[in-house]
Amino acid sequence: MGSIASVSQEGTAYLIRQAYEAGEKWQWAREALVNGIQAQATSIEFGVEPQGFKSKGVLRRYIADNGIGMSPEDIKIFLMSFGGGGRPIGLTQNFGQGFKSSCYEWNPYGIIVASWTKDYPEGCMIWIHRRTRAGKIYWELKDFEVEEDASVEDVVAPFYLDEIGVDVAKLKTKEIEEAGQGTVFLFLGKSPDDDTHRGDVDRGEDNVKRGIIIYINSRFLEIPQGVTARVAEVEDRARREPGTWQKDSLESPTGSLLSIDWRRARGALAYIPDTAQRGGFMLKHDTSVDWYLAGEDIVTRGQTDGPATPHICLAYEGESYERKTTVRDYRPFGLIEEFRNRLWLVLTPPKYEEGRPDWGVFPQGSRGQLLSKGGTPLPWADWEDSFALNMPKPIQDALAEFRKSRSSPADSTERRERLKRIAARLATRFRPVNLIEHSLGRTAGNDSGSRTGEPRVHVKAKRPNHPRPSGSSPGRQDTGGAGGTALLNEDRSGERFGAVRRSSDGIPTTSWDNHFPEDEGAHAARFDKADCVDGSYGTVHFNLSFPLFKSEFQYWIDQYPKAASEDVVNLVKGVYEDEVISKVMHAHKLSGQPLYAAEGDPVRVNNANIDNWTSPEALTATVLGLINVEQRINVLAGSRFGKKKPT
Repeated sequence: MGSIASVSQEGTAYLIRQAYEAGEKWQWAREALVNGIQAQATSIEFGVEPQGFKSKGVLRRYIADNGIGMSPEDIKIFLMSFGGGGRPIGLTQNFGQGFKSSCYEWNPYGIIVASWTKDYPEGCMIWIHRRTRAGKIYWELKDFEVEEDASVEDVVAPFYLDEIGVDVAKLKTKEIEEAGQGTVFLFLGKSPDDDTHRGDVDRGEDNVKRGIIIYINSRFLEIPQGVTARVAEVEDRARREPGTWQKDSLESPTGSLLSIDWRRARGALAYIPDTAQRGGFMLKHDTSVDWYLAGEDIVTRGQTDGPATPHICLAYEGESYERKTTVRDYRPFGLIEEFRNRLWLVLTPPKYEEGRPDWGVFPQGSRGQLLSKGGTPLPWADWEDSFALNMPKPIQDALAEFRKSRSSPADSTERRERLKRIAARLATRFRPVNLIEHSLGRTAGNDSGSRTGEPRVHVKAKRPNHPRPSGSSPGRQDTGGAGGTALLNEDRSGERFGAVRRSSDGIPTTSWDNHFPEDEGAHAARFDKADCVDGSYGTVHFNLSFPLFKSEFQYWIDQYPKAASEDVVNLVKGVYEDEVISKVMHAHKLSGQPLYAAEGDPVRVNNANIDNWTSPEALTATVLGLINVEQRINVLAGSRFGKKKPT
């Protein structure tokens, strides 16, 4: 038999370090939970050890499960073997190193492991820690002196350790006692006085409140039936919150108390409302997708112990991988941005099996991501296209309902706000006339119920030379106790007086018409200054039948087939609206500006000039051949709808 390749003692520490760096925050919690489940535990708890806090004031994290436990021989193999340790070995397995590589590095002072089995009810324990000799790093078991025979052993029965102030025998939990078996891991950190209850400080785990429970509930889709997993969180005051498992206390050396909240892990799917619609179907590559659609936005950040928002993820053996939550993640599936807070998508690709030619996925060694057979990238584009083209009807109906609700007043307000920004850049020429109450005003009127700064109806005010009513004060200016100044409706018999002013939000509005007047049917747009709507400075009418618009709509719809055609058309319309309205407004801004000098007196821009510049012929020329419009549509569509269809 030939020589078998192995890893040197010196190399093991560096393999552990490398695997640790490839992992993610709270990876150790995942590994411990999986180990407990594989050990057939019914109870797995992530607790805070009370003895060390009472004796030394140190808060240490422990993990206890009532699984099958380890004998003195097994416990040594498990902790000292990098690979194996009694776990299945294979490409799709855990390689027997997940727990060790995820927690050794942030516990160089050591990890104490105590275990009890039905064959060894007295239990056994070891203490593994990091040592440096001759400049090289090793992980080794601590030696203990056995008083009975004055020997030195590295696996002993649990006893009191003065340097950390903990009787290891008392780490046995009630659940382990009742089952007659189980294992406890106690994390010692970097020194005897290191707090480890919040996790790995080097990865910033200590800065995230409830980080462990949130991680578990996000990483695991479901906790297996029959398994109770719970996490203890230290609170600085005694209080009970909804969802806590139970309430305990920790006593410090000075007698002060800390509150312990126990929170049960449920898995990500438990945070989906019971009222959510749900279903599933097959995508490309033999991948199934389960979808869950809530009736309203679900944003739980800071309120629960689970995922903050819905997400898209891959499922593998009950765990969540490749979690996606951003607008850019949802758009390729044909979903508008608002749906990222309402819709969960759980994709389950086929598992890779060694020796079979079928395509499948398997977890990377650190369990941080999924890989596919042959090293090819995961086929996200195919999954996205497959979902968008076969979108379930309930989701389609919800999208249609949302677009319908978004397409009138909200759309109108959004467009108006956008155009107001254009108006601000083109000065104050385009303000509608309003009658504003003023102590020196001479136009009579009645209170309209509105104030300056609010949207209001355009008022064509007159200025009759009315006397001021007797008893009115020259300095009177009633604001009715609200912000802004009162607006009046002109009324010759009114008892309040105001001055004529122009509002800052007077800008042209827009209308897309199916039919243009017969004599203007060949034009793209026309401006009607007399057509004032809700205080607008006239209306720009666009011709929906104009060939340019029809071809533009279809072109951009074809570029983004996953986006709703209505959304694409509205985006294109908006860009052309901005272009034409800015031209109309700028033309009027030039009113009265000198054109050229004629015998000393300049010829100025007059109404006839402006009418020519804003005529249907001129506005039609305005929309033709606009490279900047194409560029702007491209940028806006890319940010809203994601990537274009590949050419």
